[in-house]
Amino acid sequence: MSISIRLLAQTDYLKIIELAPDDDIMSSILFSIAKDGKDCSDKISYTYGAFIDDELIGFVYGFVLPNKTLLPQYLYDR
Repeated sequence: MSISIRLLAQTDYLKIIELAPDDDIMSSILFSIAKDGKDCSDKISYTYGAFIDDELIGFVYGFVLPNKTLLPQYLYDR
């Protein structure tokens, strides 16, 4: 088993949707994060994913403030 943490690539954002439980509210939030991450390259918001053998098992999504402070907005794991 190989565990890695890395910045999500454009092709990884669909994997966020696969994490969604059978809860409409959580599914909506995860879909919104996936869409924002895939469509946006603003250099302000970032999503880092935790992977086991190339399977996304969780992520942290947040913003970097002008003083380089990370402001996490969502932390999600399976």
